[in-house]
Amino acid sequence: MGAIAGVVALLFAGRWTAGLLADRWWAAQISPSAVAFLTDWHILRLTLDLAGFLLASAWFIGHLLVVYRAVGSVQVRRNVANLEFREALTPGMLLTVAVGAGTLLGLLVGTGGAERWQPVALAWQGVTYGVADPLLGHDAGLYVAQLPVWRLAHGFTLLLVVLALGIVFALYVLVGAVRWMEGRPAINDHARAHIGWLLTALALALVWGYVLEPYELVAGLGRPLDLAAWRATTLVSPLLVGVALATAGLSAAWALRPRHALAAAGWIVLSFSSL
Repeated sequence: MGAIAGVVALLFAGRWTAGLLADRWWAAQISPSAVAFLTDWHILRLTLDLAGFLLASAWFIGHLLVVYRAVGSVQVRRNVANLEFREALTPGMLLTVAVGAGTLLGLLVGTGGAERWQPVALAWQGVTYGVADPLLGHDAGLYVAQLPVWRLAHGFTLLLVVLALGIVFALYVLVGAVRWMEGRPAINDHARAHIGWLLTALALALVWGYVLEPYELVAGLGRPLDLAAWRATTLVSPLLVGVALATAGLSAAWALRPRHALAAAGWIVLSFSSL
């Protein structure tokens, strides 16, 4: 498996190097500054893709390894002629599957940052217009350069948390850590703690989104800006932040102690408040 990963990495590195050299040769026919610009452009795109891939892979591998600790054994079916028998996977095979699956998920989810190099480069450089908006008092450059990157980072974080929560929950159901017993759901301590901390992360990601809502409204990214919309947003956004923070606290408490009713109540209130 390591050899295959190495070959794939070499193929990607070879493709990137060929593209860089071709663009440098083309830019050299125009001006030396064009060579430097295109080199920085390629490096920025590569950095964004690598950072997204490594972050997403580490995130998913970490959660899959936590699930792996809770798995006693996994059996797979094998057919030989007309006979069917079950074979238990060894801990080493399960570990390899966890790392491989996490890396694959990181490749699928974490790549693509290179396509968003423009807002990242603009935010890194910064823009100042010397004109403040009349509602929040920030320079207009914040909405042009910084806000798009904040929204991209928030969307990526929310995607990672939601996917991890769904995958982890499904795996715990598959191995029996979450099940239905005597007409009600049952969950063991390991799965409860893991899912509880993921729910805490989800609530905090929602807090981030609620904090951004006034900025998005001023930037014209949501509904049309008028006095009624502004008053509603400035009233509701802090309330939602408070409810989401309380839900994060209840989820963390549930991860530490099995207080199911409190955690469920927090998420019910947050869901209705969001609507």
